Amino acid sequence: MIGELELFSSQLNHHVIIEPLKTIEEAVRYGLPSDKANLYLRKYYSKHISIAEDVMHYINEDCIPYLKDVAFYIESAMNEGGGYSSSTMSNPSPRNRIGDPAINKNNSELADALGVVLGAPMSIAEADKQSANPNYTPKYLEDSNGDFYYYNGEYRRIKWWMNLPVTKTTLDNMPRFRKNPDYEEKFSINCATTSAAYVLRKRGFPIWAKGNPKVEGNLNTWLSDSHSFDIWKNTDGSDAQPSLYEEWMGERGMNSMTPDDYRFFFEEKCKEKGVYIVTTAWKNGGGHATILERDIDGKLYFIEPQVFEADRTDVDGRRNIEDLISRMHPRQRWLGLGVMRVDDKIFDIKYADLFETNKI
Repeated sequence: MIGELELFSSQLNHHVIIEPLKTIEEAVRYGLPSDKANLYLRKYYSKHISIAEDVMHYINEDCIPYLKDVAFYIESAMNEGGGYSSSTMSNPSPRNRIGDPAINKNNSELADALGVVLGAPMSIAEADKQSANPNYTPKYLEDSNGDFYYYNGEYRRIKWWMNLPVTKTTLDNMPRFRKNPDYEEKFSINCATTSAAYVLRKRGFPIWAKGNPKVEGNLNTWLSDSHSFDIWKNTDGSDAQPSLYEEWMGERGMNSMTPDDYRFFFEEKCKEKGVYIVTTAWKNGGGHATILERDIDGKLYFIEPQVFEADRTDVDGRRNIEDLISRMHPRQRWLGLGVMRVDDKIFDIKYADLFETNKI
């Protein structure tokens, strides 16, 4: 293994500086065995490494499978700078090349429209962990003296609970909350925008989601009204088509879906490694747009770029898909709900105003 890694390191094309002890956990998550990660990172990435050309060009298909992904992760996530805008797009950094010329062209045009410099592709942790929706504020804050209890997905005043057959011991063991005076609703109902922001952040765009003011004619409000898929196009410019629950159920003579049905649906429709936007109606009312991602380990993960609390216990934001399925309504009562892969799509430039940016 170490011999292969030595050869691999000799082919990297970029000056890399990494703090080994801070990155072992990330390297392990992205496929490098922990004992080898420790040695490898200490030996090679505690100093500058200079090499010849594009790392991805030199790692052959028959090489250890995860080396490509480790290389991509190290090159993109652990380096700063090296991005490009339209002014440098004629000779972009190799690590920014997605592979499809249409997507590269779209990235350049979108960088122009947004007025930003496109950086290196981001890891899940960089694209998520509240970075896509940094202005989100929770409606309730935990407070031992608060007036609300939280149970089964709902916040209820203490007086409401007193009318139920619940013992005092049960109540005393429930977390209490108070309303957050800094809460802004527009950043908690902008899920369609945060999902798109996550996808583009993975490509290297330094953007984040605007809030949804729920005002007619506002672009973010429009997007939240069942238009999550409309802003993505196939690379030939044609309209991209999501896989819909209603069509899938119709083909099987079903009028509702069990958790097992959802698992089968997602496994069938999200087979390829990539990023997917999924829309759903919740059991307890309301709807949501969020992210599924088939990662380099072959597993399908749930990523929640909108809400901070969802990521409290996760190092890089990847959550078990059961966290999503357990909340989904058995009957998807709105038309147009489903899932679609979007990392292989182009973004419709006319919707660039959906995002906040740091202008050049």
